[in-house]
Amino acid sequence: MINERGNRGLSPIYDWAEARRIAEGVAGVDSEPGSQDKAQSYWHHMCGPGERKDQCAERFADLVKKWETTCDERDFWRAVHATQDSYSPAHNEYETWWGMPSAGWQWPMLSVWVIPHIIGDATGSGRMAARRDTVQLIQKWKEKCGCTH
Repeated sequence: MINERGNRGLSPIYDWAEARRIAEGVAGVDSEPGSQDKAQSYWHHMCGPGERKDQCAERFADLVKKWETTCDERDFWRAVHATQDSYSPAHNEYETWWGMPSAGWQWPMLSVWVIPHIIGDATGSGRMAARRDTVQLIQKWKEKCGCTH
């Protein structure tokens, strides 16, 4: 969301280079080691197998607030990423995330499970709300933690 069409809507907050760096950090959460493991499902507003939705909601809330005490960029990027994911139909009800399929199962699982998930991410109706919340988080980050590196 933050990196859709450059920094349009974010220019009053950061210049293009800084907006791009934040966007890459937020998008990069999906590629962090372990990010797609079921144990980190809350990084994506989801639940691991067997978890109750209230447990997931609490872990999500803790994640979104963590950066406020650490002012750590990675914590902030995870908070923005999880907030944006929360507006996707594939994520918004704390859906179960079983982790990425193992190598032998990737092709069958991609067609049955992962591709519909990606389509849900791409077609969500909460884009404007996600963008609004992203801008609010970035403004709060700038006020609380000052300029990033």
